[in-house]
This record gives sequence, C-alpha cells and structure tokens, in this order.
Amino acid sequence: MAETYQIEMNLEQLERLLKNLPEGIMLEICFGKEEHGEDT
Repeated sequence: MAETYQIEMNLEQLERLLKNLPEGIMLEICFGKEEHGEDT
C-alpha cells in the first residue's frame, strides 16, 4: 500500500510541475512524444 501512496504523490507533484511549466515546453513534450511514437 505504501508504494501505491508514493506513486499517487508523485503523480500529484508531476501534475503541479506540468501546470507550472510554460505552454511552449508542454507542447514540445507532447510533440516529442508523438514523434517518438511514429518512429517506432
């Protein structure tokens, strides 16, 4: 159960970080993921 709790906390922290990131960086991350997906 402790591991699940840690994962949930990490997700919350990631969400906050993503919200704090500029939209440009968010778009870059999204496009980067899409490009990598197409390559494979």
